[in-house]
Amino acid sequence: SRYGPRKLEDLRWILKIHEIANIYSSQSNIRFVFRKKNLGCSENLVSAVTEVCALHDGVIVVEDDVSISPQFLKALSEVLDSWNPSSDWLTVGGFSPFVTKSKLAGKMLNVWRKSNYFSAWGWGVTSEAWDNYLVVTNQKMLSRYLRNSEKWRSLNMRKQKIWLKRFERGIWDFQVQMMHFATDKYCLLPTLRIIDNEGFDSERSTHTRHKRPWNFFGNGYSTVMPKYPNK
Repeated sequence: SRYGPRKLEDLRWILKIHEIANIYSSQSNIRFVFRKKNLGCSENLVSAVTEVCALHDGVIVVEDDVSISPQFLKALSEVLDSWNPSSDWLTVGGFSPFVTKSKLAGKMLNVWRKSNYFSAWGWGVTSEAWDNYLVVTNQKMLSRYLRNSEKWRSLNMRKQKIWLKRFERGIWDFQVQMMHFATDKYCLLPTLRIIDNEGFDSERSTHTRHKRPWNFFGNGYSTVMPKYPNK
């Protein structure tokens, strides 16, 4: 089938999604892209981000099982507008283990923080920063690619071996993490999360069918937009 189902029984649901999409396709600010075959998660996501970055200054990516706060798009857009090649960060995301429903606590606590690790649940990147994306899976090539990275050299041998095994798999989010190592740049994340993953403990999920992790403190997202800390 040209609609890209994994198996034939999925086709009925894909056609249903097409029906819903057609309702909104007449709006000028919405564009749907349907693949002729099932590309799989990594190839589909990377090609989609690359295609959008070829047409626009950047992209914000939200998976279908991620809920976002009302301020999420504005928060990430404002931060992405401030990016330039000399910035010490490469991507921005909306995830944190911590959440609060208190607006007062949110105003005091929610600031952008620098993380050495990329967060794949609700994130954004500029098109210029995305030019750094490169798929490298050969261990010898990986070692050469990362050898000038201070962040990479700061990892102990055990952690380097773990990451090299992950990079060899060629999965998109591991490759984005490799991009952060190679460029010696951070991922900006909020202190209090402004997204939440709703896919845990669901038979409809692929990677989050298990129970919600214990170290996700609380459900839902914070409603206060993060701000830059002093200095």
